[in-house]
Parts: sequence; C-alpha cells; structure tokens
Amino acid sequence: MLPFMKSALDTCTTASTAVAGVNVGALSAEQYRTFAAGIQHHLDRITVLHARILQHGQDHGLFTGTGAKSMADWLAQHSGTSHGETASKMKLANSMEKSPELSDAVDNGDISPSTANAISDAVSNAPEGADVNDLLDAVKGADPKTAKAVAERWKEENSTESDEQREARLHKQRSLRFADPVDGMITGTFRLPTLAGREVMTAISHLAGKPSQEDGRTTEQRLADGLVQLCDAYAKGTLAGGRERPTIIITAPIDTLLGLSQQPGHTMLGDLVPAHVVRRLAEQAELQTVITAGNDILALTTTQRLATDNQWRALMVRDGGCRWPGCNIPANWCDADHIIPWEHGGKTVLENLALLCRHHHRVKHGPGTEAIGDASTLRMQLPDGTVVNCPPRPLPQRHSRTASAAA
Repeated sequence: MLPFMKSALDTCTTASTAVAGVNVGALSAEQYRTFAAGIQHHLDRITVLHARILQHGQDHGLFTGTGAKSMADWLAQHSGTSHGETASKMKLANSMEKSPELSDAVDNGDISPSTANAISDAVSNAPEGADVNDLLDAVKGADPKTAKAVAERWKEENSTESDEQREARLHKQRSLRFADPVDGMITGTFRLPTLAGREVMTAISHLAGKPSQEDGRTTEQRLADGLVQLCDAYAKGTLAGGRERPTIIITAPIDTLLGLSQQPGHTMLGDLVPAHVVRRLAEQAELQTVITAGNDILALTTTQRLATDNQWRALMVRDGGCRWPGCNIPANWCDADHIIPWEHGGKTVLENLALLCRHHHRVKHGPGTEAIGDASTLRMQLPDGTVVNCPPRPLPQRHSRTASAAA
C-alpha cells in the first residue's frame, strides 16, 4: 500500500476510534444533537468521496479481470455491502459529474447525498431551458421524499410537453419483468405510470385485507398473498370484477372537470393527476362536489354518472365486450364509456354508452381521436384520419333443431 493511502486510511481509523470513545451518556441534550448532526455531516462527506472513487473505477474498468460485472458488483462481493447501496453511490457520482451545480450543492452541504440521489433523474434530464439552480434552491435542507416531490413538480412546470404527450411517453415506458428463480423464489419488478401503479397497489391491498392481531403475516406477505389470490382466481375462472372497485380518491377543481381549466388534480398521497386524465377517470367515478370557503366545507353533494346495474347488464348483452374490432376483452373487464363525454353534456343513457377495454378507452380519449355517431353507429376517427367502425359484437348464432338435424 502506498504511504499516502495508508496515511489516509489510518486517519479515518483514528477519527472513528475517537468518535467511538465519546461517552454519549454524559452529554447534554444540546451537546448530543450537535454531536449526532456533526457525525452525519462527516458521513455525508465520506459518502460523496467514496462515490467519486467508485465512479472512477467504473469509468476506467478497474474491476476487469476480477469476475465482477461492475464496480458495484465488485465492492458488494468484497465488502459484504448490498449491490443496491453501492449502485446508489455510483448513481450519485454520475449525477454530480453531469451537473456541476448539483456537485457544488452537495459539496457545500446544501443538500445531502440522499437528497441529491432523489433528484438526480430530474437534474440529469432537466427540461430544455429550465434552470437547475432553481430546483436546488427549492430543495435546500429538504429530506429525500420531499425533494423528490418538489423535483417532479419542477419538471412538470418547466416541461415543454403537453399533459397528453407526457402521459403517452410515460405509458410507453410501462414494463413487467421476472428474474430466474433463486433458492426457490422468483423476484419481479414492474414500472407503471403513477396512477396505474396506485391502482395496482390499491387493488392488491384490497384483496390482501387489513392486518389483525390474529394474522401473523407482515404487510409484504399479505400483499404477496393478495397478488397470488388474484392470479389464482383468474386461473380458476372465478374472477368477476368490473363493477365494484377499490377506491382511489382524486381531488380536482370543478373547472378542471368541466374542461374549463387545465389545473391538475391530486390523489390523497399527493400524486398530481393531469386534467385530461381527471376527466377521463371521472367517466367511471362517483363524483362528490365539495363547496369550500377557505378551509371550511360549506356543502357536499353527490352526482351519479355511472351506468346503473340495469344499464350495465344491458351493455353486457348488447356489446358483449370491448367494442373495438379484434379486441377480445370481456365485458366484465371493460368500462362503460360515455360516447359524448359527461362533462360535455353527454347523458348516462344506453344510446350514449359503449363498452371499451382500458386500453381502447385510453385511445378514445387520446389527443386527435374523435368518437362519431351513437351506440348503434359508433366509429372512431384516429389522428391520422383512419376511421374504425366499432359495432357491437355479434350475438352467438343459435340453430333450431330442424336446422341442426338438416345439417
């Protein structure tokens, strides 16, 4: 080992030994807080230095010949740390290398390494013309979760994309992957737009049920059981669904719902929902109008815009499933779509309702697509001018006994 390397590591050992020698029980509350915060400051500094060292090794292939696939892989093997922890440090170093502004903010202690990682995607993929310094100023001293939410809003506010373009871009990035079994277990990952992900989480949580004292399962185990239960019901042909859905609450101004404003809505978890998505989802939602003055609720009303049970049964018989030609999604998995949107005066009557699967429902409400006709003559004109006829599915043919005998 080179002398300067040994000296640097010996200094780290001396410092850690000195910290370990402090009797924290003898400290006052103020002294204890100062000590704990000071240690965190030095840990953050070491984390940044370590991240840059690892990135240097990655850039120069210094893991080559060790059997490892990357520096993260090599360090995980030789130090007993997790691959994810090491990869997180390398992500930090890469982001700081790409953004001098982010690097300065971390070096100056304005933001922590964890916060820098939380906003790294926003910084590395900043919208054209956006000033990264505005984001860094907004997240000074913020924790990672808050900073990530601020970064998402900053990206949306500075984006040159329309809400529709952004939704389409995110929709194309959806994915579901499964790894090979390891020790009898399969690991999978999914990537979904926020609202779709919330829908999956809510549905599985609904199936998993609420925890109880008699239930010794962890939350993760209950959710895993809920997912398996859903798939098992599908395999057995006992999956009904379609009418009663787990609830996701979205709040939006009335002008957004009526198409008079593009102000987004938001979920109870703070996820922003673009205005056009709010209007599309409202087709299948129970709406409550809340009239407020400041923080006071003055009135609460409920509007029924869903198809009634009788209308739903009639749609199942008439349409048989998704109206889009070639689509075989069954009726139970479809939405009852208002051909003329409800917010544009469309009535909840059979002549203005048609069954569409979730995918073709999105297509129908996509930019440039126009619905033509009523339930009997429904056609979709696509952005390129193509007209798609969407008739009800033909009813199964029934042959009389005479015809059958003749055959």
